Amino acid sequence: MKTNLTQKQLDQLAELITFSENEDGVLFIKDILGTVKGDVKGYVEGDVVGSVRGDVKGTVAGSVYGNVLGTVKGNVEGHVEGHVKGDVGGDVKGRVKGDVKGNVEGIVLGSVLGSVGGNVEGNVYGNVLGDIEGYVGGDAMGNVEGDVYGDVMGTVEGNVYGNVDGDVKGDVKGTVEGDVHNNVLGDIVGDVGGSVGNVKGNVEGDVKGSVGGSVCGDVCGDVEGDIYGDIKGETK
Repeated sequence: MKTNLTQKQLDQLAELITFSENEDGVLFIKDILGTVKGDVKGYVEGDVVGSVRGDVKGTVAGSVYGNVLGTVKGNVEGHVEGHVKGDVGGDVKGRVKGDVKGNVEGIVLGSVLGSVGGNVEGNVYGNVLGDIEGYVGGDAMGNVEGDVYGDVMGTVEGNVYGNVDGDVKGDVKGTVEGDVHNNVLGDIVGDVGGSVGNVKGNVEGDVKGSVGGSVCGDVCGDVEGDIYGDIKGETK
């Protein structure tokens, strides 16, 4: 065999790389037990136990136990047990146990056990145990344990245990334990504030539930529930 490797190096190579051949007798690499400092331009059908410092342009069918510092342009069908520091352009169908510091441009079907630091372009079907610091482009179906800092473009179906700082473009069907700092363009079907919360903007629709504090703006529809404070705007 024509090579400039020593016998010791050949013995080490045989331990690091195992070869096999296909039915046509073409040789291929079966397993690599050592470190690859260059590029792998073919397929890896087994496990990568170490770190991949370059790009993975194909599919990873198994688990990634380390960090992904680049962009994932495909789907992650398993669990992400670490942090996602960038944007998620698709749907999050499971639970996010940490914080999402970027944007979710799709739908959150599961729960976010931390905070969403960016925007949710779609619906939030699960619960958010922290804050939503951006806006919700769709509906908030689950409960938000903290505050919603941005606008809710759809309906708040669940409970918000903090404040809604932005506008609610649809209805508030759940309970808002804190204040609604801006406008509700739909109906308030649930309760706002227990005994102390305020609606500081306008209610374009009806107030069917209770408002524990005051409505500082106008109520354009009917008031069917109790308002324990004042309506400081007009009732139309």
